[in-house]
Amino acid sequence: MRLLLRRLCLTGAVLLAGCGGIRQGLAEEGYLQQQLYDYAYDVPLDSLWTGAKELTGRGEEATEQGVRTFSVPALNGEGDVPESYGLLLRGWESEGRSYVRVFRVRQGDPAPNLSDPAARAVELELRLLERFHPEDARRFQEGARLAGQRAR
Repeated sequence: MRLLLRRLCLTGAVLLAGCGGIRQGLAEEGYLQQQLYDYAYDVPLDSLWTGAKELTGRGEEATEQGVRTFSVPALNGEGDVPESYGLLLRGWESEGRSYVRVFRVRQGDPAPNLSDPAARAVELELRLLERFHPEDARRFQEGARLAGQRAR
């Protein structure tokens, strides 16, 4: 019986440590998603769009009703985009501010719900933010680190 209790205690400790790491990662990603959700740039859309396309690679570009889209076929697991996923970029201007959103898209699936923050490629959006506003990117990363520590 003692042996069984020791094993259960050890298993519980291992599970708690592992779950703490998972909670930390989820809290960090959730914090970044929240911060990037409505983020607007004071950079002209042409410059921002060019920078976003450089980060993502080759693809097909289109413009419809003032909204630019850029589709990138499946990648080889770069950044936070796993294999068999491509990217969809959307860019637009509103009230003198520029917006670019990057979404992960599974090949063959319908387009993602564009209001779903979980569909966003947060790591790529953060890299874009680092190019144009490194001080905001550092602030967001520090906030995500603190959110992860609190969740753990």
